Amino acid sequence: MSAQHAIAILESFSDANDEPQLAVLGAAVETIGRADDDTVRAAVPALLRVFERFPNHDGFGVFWRILHFLESIPGSYERELILSLRRRPSEFGVTMVNRCLNAGQRSVGGIDLVRVLLDVSNDSRANA
Repeated sequence: MSAQHAIAILESFSDANDEPQLAVLGAAVETIGRADDDTVRAAVPALLRVFERFPNHDGFGVFWRILHFLESIPGSYERELILSLRRRPSEFGVTMVNRCLNAGQRSVGGIDLVRVLLDVSNDSRANA
């Protein structure tokens, strides 16, 4: 599978309860993990949009693979993560911001991460 095909799979992923789709999603994440740096950076928004489409789901563990992959590319996902949370709050997005805070990172591009969490907590679309 090409990296571009893997990104298309991320964009078309539509059922977090469908085991075959989850297997293909996992394979797509692995393919992107082997891609060059530019392709990996290009895939970050598509990876985060999976969380946006399924804000309260864990993909039976596959979403954790996405989270760990994103965290393996520090400096390349944090700004996109904030944009993602503003578009659609998600449990995994909040978890990632919390993990940044726990690692001692207080802001991204001048944006206070605690403020991001407060904004999410006041967003009517966010899960309690």
